[in-house]
Amino acid sequence: MLLSRTMVVLLGSGLASAHHMITNMIINGVDQGMGKCLRNAPNTNPVVDINSSDMACNVGGTKGVARVCEVDAGSEITFIWRSWPDASQPGSLDVSHQGPCAVYMKLVSDVIASPGAGNGWVKIWHDGYRDGKFCAQRLIENGGRMTVTIPRDFVGGDYLIRAEQLALHQAQNTGGAQWYIGCGQLTVSSTGGSASPAGVPIPGHVKANDPGVLYNYWVPSKPHSQYVIPGPKPYVPGNTGGSHPIEHREEKGDWHLCIVENANWCAKPVPGFKNVAECWNASGNCWTQLNECYNTAPSTGNKGCREWEATCERYQAHCHTCEANRNCNGSFP
Repeated sequence: MLLSRTMVVLLGSGLASAHHMITNMIINGVDQGMGKCLRNAPNTNPVVDINSSDMACNVGGTKGVARVCEVDAGSEITFIWRSWPDASQPGSLDVSHQGPCAVYMKLVSDVIASPGAGNGWVKIWHDGYRDGKFCAQRLIENGGRMTVTIPRDFVGGDYLIRAEQLALHQAQNTGGAQWYIGCGQLTVSSTGGSASPAGVPIPGHVKANDPGVLYNYWVPSKPHSQYVIPGPKPYVPGNTGGSHPIEHREEKGDWHLCIVENANWCAKPVPGFKNVAECWNASGNCWTQLNECYNTAPSTGNKGCREWEATCERYQAHCHTCEANRNCNGSFP
């Protein structure tokens, strides 16, 4: 898709603010929730320094999050891109941010502890210009959804999965290409494959003067149909791996106890009580968890925190009532 020069003028300063980020992963049709298993950046700003460690998993992306999503090799993953990370307003990508997309995966020993940056990134998919439009336009038309398949022959283990969308509207200048990046944390169960390709380093997978990075989108020297997607070619899966897992890798921890979730935080059950003091202690436990929720809420919002806050208010009211009735024994209704 090529916008006219008139539209460029009309878009004006909007080019600088019409940014986007990944907010959700959908695994085999099941939405994991806003921000869950994602190393979300603090805002939707792009990365522009291709030599920065931010190129791996965005700003703050060297630090892992608490949650890890379970998936089998060969599974389908859909990323959702949004202009408003908390989904408070509609919109995925701005029409001006045309360009290609790519997805990489990296096998690591511990996905929470891994900083992400460095060697080992394997491109599993990319999409550039075809059928008269760039990948970005297809994302817009698909409600911000970008779907890929984990190679069926990949060995089981912990992986970072990295989605990338390159906006070319300022790429005619060196350093003007805008990289929108998001990383998810996965534990992948093998379906019988043992492939572990070497991959490439990130940062380092692209150069500033690569023809697909330094590119005049508005006045291209060649038709967009000849656009060269930056980075390596995608991995071509082998014939190993079946349709069912031969192992079952699980997320570590007691996450099955979660009552309410918000991104990578969850509320756990509060203690029971036998008297007034214990009731207030249990209520206090609820508020302590709530403070952690609000303090750790990522850019995708705090909807789960607000839900838990209503629960804490209900617990508090119960303690007031049972104290007045001199009958505090049991658990919260």
